[in-house]
Parts: sequence; C-alpha cells; structure tokens
Amino acid sequence: MAQNIPKISILVTYEGLFSLFLVILCCCNSLKSQNISDESLAGFAAAIATWYGPPDGAGTDGGACGYEDAVEKPPFSARVSAGNDALFKEGKGCGTCYAVKCQKTSNPACSGSPVRVVITDYCPGSCNADPIHFDLSGIAMGALAEPGQDDQLRIAGIIDVLYQRVQCNYGRQKIMFNVDKGANPFFFATLIEYQNGGGDLDSAEIKSVGSDQFLPMEQLFGATYKIDSPHELKGPFSIRLTQGEFKRSIVAKNVSCSPNDNPACSGNAVTITITDECPDACNNDPVHFDFSSTAFGYLAKSGEAENLRKAGRINVSYQRVACAYPNQNIVFKVDSGSNPNYFSIAIEYENGDGDLAAVEIQPSGSNQWFSMQQVFGVTYKYDVPTGTNAPFSIRLTQIESKKTIVAQNVIPGDWKAGSSYTSSVNF
Repeated sequence: MAQNIPKISILVTYEGLFSLFLVILCCCNSLKSQNISDESLAGFAAAIATWYGPPDGAGTDGGACGYEDAVEKPPFSARVSAGNDALFKEGKGCGTCYAVKCQKTSNPACSGSPVRVVITDYCPGSCNADPIHFDLSGIAMGALAEPGQDDQLRIAGIIDVLYQRVQCNYGRQKIMFNVDKGANPFFFATLIEYQNGGGDLDSAEIKSVGSDQFLPMEQLFGATYKIDSPHELKGPFSIRLTQGEFKRSIVAKNVSCSPNDNPACSGNAVTITITDECPDACNNDPVHFDFSSTAFGYLAKSGEAENLRKAGRINVSYQRVACAYPNQNIVFKVDSGSNPNYFSIAIEYENGDGDLAAVEIQPSGSNQWFSMQQVFGVTYKYDVPTGTNAPFSIRLTQIESKKTIVAQNVIPGDWKAGSSYTSSVNF
C-alpha cells in the first residue's frame, strides 16, 4: 500500500526556527535507544499480538503508512507493528508509539519487559476480531522474548500481551519531510516522519513564501499529506504540525536551503555517486563530500553556479538513496592487464544499493562459483587456474539489500583485455 517517495529530507527542530541545508544523498542514523518513556497516556491494558514477514525483518517494506524502507533502519530499527482499526485509525495512528510486553503466564519464552514499537502499517481482516491487535514485525516479536528464546516465542504465532501508549522519543533525530515524486507547482504532498511526543498528527498546514496564511493540508494516505492549489505554490514553505493526542504544535519555517549558509543555494536535491576517495582533511568531518565542479554547480540556483563554487566549502544535508540507471544494464570492463592466467574487471552501473558485498565467477562448463578478490574500488580479480575457459558468468551480491544477480556468460570466450561487456541484467 506504500507509495514511492523520493528521498528529499528536511531537518526540523522543535524550537521552530532552524537551519536547513542541501539535500544530497546517503543518510545513516545511529541506533537510538529503545527505552520506554516514563510518560504515558494510560496504564497497561490487554491486547493480542501476532507477527508477520521474515523472522528477522520489519514486517513489510514500508506498509500502509508509506514509510517504505525507513522501517528497517534507525530510528525505527524494525521495531514496528501493523495495527487493527483501533490502532491504525485510518492512518491517523501512523507514527504512534506503544510499550508492549508479554508475561510468562502467556508464554514461558516471554521476558515480561516492555518493548517500544511504532505503528507503521495496517492489519485488516481478522485483526479486527480483537478490540486491540498488534501485528508485530518479526524483530519486534522476538524482542518480547527472553534472550535466546525469540524463535520459541515466534513459533507460538499469537500471544496475549499488555500494552500502553507512550511518547515517541527519537533522540537527536529531527522531523523529516519526504516530498512525493508527483509533487509539482500546483500539487504538493509530503510524508512526515519521526515526530517526538504523540507521534500522530491531528493536522498539517503549509504556508508559501511571502504569505501570512497557513493553508490546511489533506491526509492523502497514512502519514502523507497533500495540498491542491489553483495558484502556483512557491517555496520555501513553512509547515505547521499539530499532534492529535497531545495537541502540541510546531512550525518548520522556510523549509529549503538556508540563505544564511549561502544565498546561491537552490535547495533542490541532487543525486550523486561516490566515485573517489577524499583523504586527509576530509576526515576531520564526520561526513564530507568532495564534489566534482559540475556536481557542486548543480546545487546552485540558475546562473549562480560560479558564485556557489567560490564559497569553496558549504554545509549540506544528505541522505542515501537507491541508485537508478534507466535503460542501463551492468557493465563489466576487463582490465588491460588481464591475460589467460589473470582476470580482472571493473563493475559499473549497479542499480539499488550500488555497493557490493561479494563478486563471484563461474567458468564455462563448471557448476561451481569462485570468489573474486577486490583489488581496489570497484575492480575485482580472479587468478585463473590452468584449463579454465570462458565464457564467464558473474554473480554479484549487494551489501545492504543482500540481493543477488547473475550475469550469465557475460564475458565471452574471445574476451579481450581493455574491452567492456554489457550484461542483460541489473538490480
């Protein structure tokens, strides 16, 4: 039920006015504490819990709230749940946090310790046979168990639990707005993530630059809100959020590249690819991008590229995104030093993660895969045993997604050093 949301991230402080820099690529958050907040809305009450998806997974990829693969990563960290009507609340319950625990009287594998979960999906049908029903991710279900007993608890399938509403606390993570890919000057939609406190939203309102009026946004689905306008919407935008249970309001003012950082900034997201290392002084910063001149210029307003380059160094915001090379399959470039006893290739244009956990080669007539060794960067080698013949098949495994793909017989029998061979596959 999730819709595709481009990775345009916007950082917000609860104090209201904030600085926001440029959105680029590749975001990694540290794991936040899963401790339960002492402040809750009610005492523990009885409910039913089941689990879905892989045992070590986040249930489904995103779910009906639209969070997509964010559910697998910090600060959600896969401790998420689908909820029945009473919890999901037609999407108004998206982002709410609950402490859930099970007692040994329910199952001997239960630890009795509460685990905080976030509602990120909807559980329809039989889940509504119970007044309150949590359909937990495999990881969340396992977290209810004694150490080493998570599989035994999951085997039960359905258990009695106790739950209570608690405040969400994402530590240093700020609110994020992911702009819908269908947004345009007359239609704006955004997914809203990581609200502390109640976690839910009673309303979202938007104000264009130069206006003194906040306009109501309509819930599109889950945690995504939209506005249709007969007139062109002009950024930067301010967004006012009001929580449901706690009735707290905050304003994210002028959400765009901060003119206090550099007036030449456009505030538009630019997707870049890591192709080189920046050593020495770059490592004085936790994360440092050393752009090409062209990429740096793309961050600027129209006609302002040179002014931005003159700054030399600027603050940016970044987030990791899936690589996408439309109509381009993976290319294998044979190293110029390759010969019948030594074979080396550079691997280019992988969609998805873009990085590789393993590269393997299968010679002609063999049913066995042999590991290739990383030489440097995206170049891998194989010391070819005597009697080994092409064509070669290449198997690639990505790091983050664990996806595997095979380029069958991609290196022909008459391969030549220095030549490139385009496969028929991509992630």
